[in-house]
Amino acid sequence: MAETVAVAATQAPPDSAFVPVIDDICYRAQLAARNQKLSSAVGATKVWGFLIGALFAIGMVLIPLALLGGI
Repeated sequence: MAETVAVAATQAPPDSAFVPVIDDICYRAQLAARNQKLSSAVGATKVWGFLIGALFAIGMVLIPLALLGGI
């Protein structure tokens, strides 16, 4: 008969050289995700931003002209 031997495997402590690399990878992944979210938010609202900016610019020209009697 074959004997079975129970072996307790313990997890080795993490190598100190890998910890900064892992932290750097996590940081860069978070930056990439944040950049993608920001880019898609800007892309989703660019039409509204253009319209609001155009109306604001027209208002900044027409309101002083109207107040000064130029129109």
